[in-house]
Amino acid sequence: MKYIILDLDNVIADDGWRISHIKNKSVAVFERYHDYQLLAGFDELCNENLFRERNCEIIISTGRSSFYKAIATYWLHHHNIKHHTLMMRDANDERTSLAVKRNHMRRIMYLANDIHTVYDDHPKVIEMYRAAGIQARQILIHSRKLYKGADA
Repeated sequence: MKYIILDLDNVIADDGWRISHIKNKSVAVFERYHDYQLLAGFDELCNENLFRERNCEIIISTGRSSFYKAIATYWLHHHNIKHHTLMMRDANDERTSLAVKRNHMRRIMYLANDIHTVYDDHPKVIEMYRAAGIQARQILIHSRKLYKGADA
C-alpha cells in the first residue's frame, strides 16, 4: 500500500483566519498557541485533490499538540478524511515543528515502506524528506509570513 503524508495547518486546513489568535513570544508556548489551537475545528478544508480519489493510505503528520487531539480528530471526521495514522507532538513538547516532524519521519519510515508523496507547508520539512529520498512538495494555502516568525 502506498502512503501520502499530509500536514494539517496551511496544507489541508485553512488556519489563516485564526493566526491572529497566536499570542506573542513573551508567554509560554502552550499559552501562546492555546486559543489558536482551540479554534482549529472550524477551519475550512482545502486541497482535497492531494488525497481524494487516490489509492493511498493517509498519514497525518502535524505539529499540533496531542492536547488538541479531539479537535483534530473531530475535524478529520467532519471532513470525511479517513486516515491510517494521526501523528501529533506530545502535549509538553516545545521543540520546533521541524524537530517534531523529524521524529515523525523516522516513525513513518519504520511503519510505511512505500511513501508516495509528502505535502507540507514548511520548506525545511520538505528538504528533510527529500534528503531522505522521499518525494515531497511544499503546499501553501496562504503565505507563511502570516505567522510572523511563529513556529506554527
